Amino acid sequence: MRDYQKVYEEQWKSIVEDHEGNLQKKQIQKQLAAYSALIENVSYVYGMLTPQRKVDEDPMIIIDYVNDTMINREMVIHDLEQMANYEGMISKEEIVEYLIHT
Repeated sequence: MRDYQKVYEEQWKSIVEDHEGNLQKKQIQKQLAAYSALIENVSYVYGMLTPQRKVDEDPMIIIDYVNDTMINREMVIHDLEQMANYEGMISKEEIVEYLIHT
């Protein structure tokens, strides 16, 4: 876990405190609202791309999942064009074989 005091000092103190060190309630409310929207949006994106919705997940798990499961459409189109016979046909078996090994 990150050092929350260090994070506060480095990232939040100048945003939520005035020059005398008093907390600025309105500024805290704005930052919390923005943070809440960010968490909701990240959770939505994670849920759309992966079976995972936890926003505190290691980002590499999400990235690896997406890389392993998403298809590069341009690459697939190019490959299928190369596989097609002179009539532009590809058998179902060839497509299945291609997708298994891609």
